[in-house]
Amino acid sequence: MAEVSLSAPIPDDLANLTQFCIRCGKQPYVKDGPRKNSFTSSGWSLHPKDWMTFAEATEALQNGAKVWHDGKMQPATGIGFLVARSSPEVKRPLGGDIDCCRNPDTGMISSWAAVFLQEIFPFYTEVSPSGCRPKVLLLGTFA
Repeated sequence: MAEVSLSAPIPDDLANLTQFCIRCGKQPYVKDGPRKNSFTSSGWSLHPKDWMTFAEATEALQNGAKVWHDGKMQPATGIGFLVARSSPEVKRPLGGDIDCCRNPDTGMISSWAAVFLQEIFPFYTEVSPSGCRPKVLLLGTFA
């Protein structure tokens, strides 16, 4: 097991991208077009104009945004990052997580996962809500 820092402030270059959403559980919600304080999960991947900056998502969460989830209005529970396809010439943030490699009680991470993180050199990492895996963002292409 190794100790790896998995929480850091979100870099400005990342926070200013319009690739954020609010979440209820794992479900992403974006702005519902021009309607103020209204959010939808329907077709979010087809409507990047309705995605948010980190500041917009944070503000929505802090203002108690509610979403239609599991048949009723519920408060949003977090912020998510939406990975977008790009042309091979343009590097964009790509993300993922590494399952079952972090002890949520001690914060220690498996040595194989620490080596992997050093090899891919993510520019942002954080702990998943379960505490059992690191979530990572790195620059690359996804064609």
